[in-house]
Amino acid sequence: GSMGPPQTPAEWRNLITNISSRNVMGRSPQETAEIATNERKKLADVSIDLVVRFERAVEEANMLKREAADLRSNLAETEKVSQHAHDLLNRTAKELTQVTDERNEGRKKISELQSDLSAKVTELEETKRNAAFQQAQDARKAQYQQQLQMQQSQQAVYG
Repeated sequence: GSMGPPQTPAEWRNLITNISSRNVMGRSPQETAEIATNERKKLADVSIDLVVRFERAVEEANMLKREAADLRSNLAETEKVSQHAHDLLNRTAKELTQVTDERNEGRKKISELQSDLSAKVTELEETKRNAAFQQAQDARKAQYQQQLQMQQSQQAVYG
């Protein structure tokens, strides 16, 4: 039975040796022509097989090239997205720092306002106390003067 086409250099050598050794003297021209025709058919089959395999190899190579190109563009895209994410992260971190700073500034201002307010309240209470004390003193003075006047007028009457 005929096996497939030769695969290795050694098998090719055998095939060529077979072709040449069969064309030995002592065969009729018709026999030699038949052998030659058969070997030519074998060679044609082998050639066709090689061409098909070569075309397949070229196709595979092109497919691999396309896949490589796709991978490269995917990688570039991924790097772009990654860079974008990195930039966003940095910007967010900056904004967060800024917000934190603003919040701390705000807290400081609030605390300053609270202590100002509490100082004003203390001052106001002090003023109220002083005013009440002053009023009480004035009232006592007025009462004392009234009593003094009454005594004087009694003295003037009863003198």
